[in-house]
Amino acid sequence: AIRRQRQMCIRDRGSSGGSCAAVAAEECSYALGSDTGGSIRQPSSFCGVTGIKPTYGTVSRYGLIAYGSSLDQIGPIAKDVTDCATILEAIASHDVKDSTSVQREDYDFTAALVDDVRGMKIGIPRDYFGDGLDPEVKAAVLGAAKKLEERAGVTVISPAVTPEGLKKADYMRICFAMLESADTAVFLPDWEDSPGAQLEKHWCEYVGKKMVFLMEGAE
Repeated sequence: AIRRQRQMCIRDRGSSGGSCAAVAAEECSYALGSDTGGSIRQPSSFCGVTGIKPTYGTVSRYGLIAYGSSLDQIGPIAKDVTDCATILEAIASHDVKDSTSVQREDYDFTAALVDDVRGMKIGIPRDYFGDGLDPEVKAAVLGAAKKLEERAGVTVISPAVTPEGLKKADYMRICFAMLESADTAVFLPDWEDSPGAQLEKHWCEYVGKKMVFLMEGAE
């Protein structure tokens, strides 16, 4: 397991953790990672670097060993947003060898990096600020949003938490688990008899039962 550079006792969690740790340790200027459900974004946050999961189809996945093919995307990891945007401009393009690759009209990502963000709207989904969230993480996110609002003229939109919203958030987690498990079974058939696959099978059974439980509760 890869561990964080500045706090060696803590794991940086995520399949692109090695790339994030390398950038944080200044072993390289930037690195690439693959993100299905947070494998770039989470370890980037833990390591104090910037990581982006581009919109699906923006970067060719040709040559990538798929995990959840309907969710996987390659993205850049660097010290800041400017470096990430610059790298993304270099790696983003349409690729005939990737059937999911998209022909975008605009690849000028650095053009969005402006000093004045006054008038910009930032949405904070408060439905994700419920049980299980570390209080320090919650305070840091809301504190950063407040500073942007007070100092930069940004409008922060924060809908109130509702029982319906929280229930939908539960559905999303379950649906993600089902999709990634199905993708793995389809695209990695040779993995079927491995110990990891057996664990995945049990996880799918649990997810199915959990989904039934949630659906019954919604009725």
